[in-house]
Amino acid sequence: DLFDQRQFPEYLVPIVTEIRPTYLFVDEIGSGKNGQAYKIESRSTAHHYCLKTISQLVKDIGERERIRKTLEKEVLILRSLSHRCLPRIYEHNLGGSLPYYVCTFHPGITLEKFRKGKKTLKLEEAVYIIASLIDAIEYLHAKGRTHCDLHQNNILLSERGFAEGLMIIDFGSGHRDSDVAPTTPDRGHLAFKDVRGQ
Repeated sequence: DLFDQRQFPEYLVPIVTEIRPTYLFVDEIGSGKNGQAYKIESRSTAHHYCLKTISQLVKDIGERERIRKTLEKEVLILRSLSHRCLPRIYEHNLGGSLPYYVCTFHPGITLEKFRKGKKTLKLEEAVYIIASLIDAIEYLHAKGRTHCDLHQNNILLSERGFAEGLMIIDFGSGHRDSDVAPTTPDRGHLAFKDVRGQ
């Protein structure tokens, strides 16, 4: 049992204690400026899932609270959606000492890494991926959700285009039309902002 062998970062203990009956820890997927993602495995099905929480590098209490709110925003945006190119939220605890959620795991890499690694898709797979991306964006907008930070590092892609497709991730800058606030703080990637946003 990997959890019993404590082969997970020490700071994950609050989450591990909670999810241990259901999941096994597998490995770190990656970390960003605010969050950290881990690959976990269902004890009952052996299916893989993604655990997302606050990065262990963030120590400031105010900053941790801001990131907790972005995790909460991601859950609010995604939990009622169902699309093959969007993460599905399976469970979450945003009020604990270390807030987290468990969602769909995608085995691919970012579109940016895919491009820089000179990986390719067959023409028919590329058409399928492009059509899937357009379909996912149309679905989001029809459901009153906007990503607000969609770029090559927020799209996961696999070389097995038909089998694994793509996934749009990181909805922390997103917006719901049903939100009480009509606007969302503009925290996305600087290169994708308009002049006023920059």
